[in-house]
Amino acid sequence: MSVIKARYKIVTPMFIAGADQEDSAELRPPSFKGVLRFWFRATALPYFDNKVEEVASAEGQLFGRQSSGGVDAGKSRFSLKIDHKIRDNQIAKAGERWDEYGLAYLGYGVINRKEKNTRSYIKQGNTFEVTLFLKPDVSDKEKLLLRRSLIALGLFGGLGSRSRKGFGSVNLQSITEDDREVWVQPGTVDELEVRIKSFIRELGILSEDLPHYSAFSEHTNVSIFSRNANSVKLLDGIGKEMIRYRSYGVDRGGKHVLPWYEPAQQNFKADHDRLVKAIKGEKPDALPERVVFGLPQNYRFSSYRFSRGEKVADRFDFAGAVKSKRHQPCGMTEKSTK
Repeated sequence: MSVIKARYKIVTPMFIAGADQEDSAELRPPSFKGVLRFWFRATALPYFDNKVEEVASAEGQLFGRQSSGGVDAGKSRFSLKIDHKIRDNQIAKAGERWDEYGLAYLGYGVINRKEKNTRSYIKQGNTFEVTLFLKPDVSDKEKLLLRRSLIALGLFGGLGSRSRKGFGSVNLQSITEDDREVWVQPGTVDELEVRIKSFIRELGILSEDLPHYSAFSEHTNVSIFSRNANSVKLLDGIGKEMIRYRSYGVDRGGKHVLPWYEPAQQNFKADHDRLVKAIKGEKPDALPERVVFGLPQNYRFSSYRFSRGEKVADRFDFAGAVKSKRHQPCGMTEKSTK
């Protein structure tokens, strides 16, 4: 039996559910295995010449799969355990206040409009070790694909809620296979850049077309744009940049400003103006530009009130193409008093 061990460090707050989502946070093997599947698919596509069916077959053979009827059609050919020394004082309870506007914005869902987290989380700085116990019939090719999945998770990924927004990010510190070291953490940012380029290049033939799912291709872009020993401050900075780009701002004495009183850029002023017209009863003539970020779009207009029983959807019909069925305030995405 071969054994692969990967050691990770948690670098941003990790909102990962335990038995009770509000009062506990826990690293569980099923959660990790699910994320590992994602990175297996992402890294295996170039290896299999961008043939989705072959990736699906390889994934099922290694991770296990179910038949269409729900009957087990193949068990996983490796087992997984997680070791850590995360103590209770390293798990923050729900209700803490987040004063960093960027973090609160990125954490929307696990951080509410009062800038308080609604769920427990594991604090950054903790480490954990994942051990994969491989069955004897796992091939060298499959071991390679598993190692790549572990590396990709440690370079680009995270665990838990809002991981796509930077929460729960992990840093891969080492990988050993049968006590032989096969990965060592880069010592500098420049070395990290070299390792990332080498890793992506070695994945295989990168597709020139957009993949059918999230996977590495010629369109993959990795940016290293800021350096700071404090990873939480870096994440807060990313959140603030998103607010700067998206937000209309709040009217303060005739000037629209961001929550930290920086002048708002108002890159999507036309969207704001269309919504104001819609509130006043005028039918919008075009879709909001911000639909590129996804739907539904949440806005908050503090100066406009709806009558009791009125359906907000009745006022929002964008050229017959998009019709909002709910109105949910979102603290810092849009706010206007005019």
